[in-house]
Amino acid sequence: MNATYCSTECQRADWTSHKLDCKSLWKMREHTLEKRAGCRAAGRPQKNDKFLWSWFDACEGLSTKVKCLAWQHR
Repeated sequence: MNATYCSTECQRADWTSHKLDCKSLWKMREHTLEKRAGCRAAGRPQKNDKFLWSWFDACEGLSTKVKCLAWQHR
């Protein structure tokens, strides 16, 4: 849900690719949240956080950005 471009022209040129990538990552995020909600509802411990972290790892630079934001808003 976040991309930076040098100009409007570059943003427009990348829109088709960005839209597909963003949609794919959003679906993966929704699937992860549903799976975690299912674990909570079943009363199972949440030891399977590897699935959640795999989503973070799939988004290049996301974990760094989250850590930076956490530091800024501590």
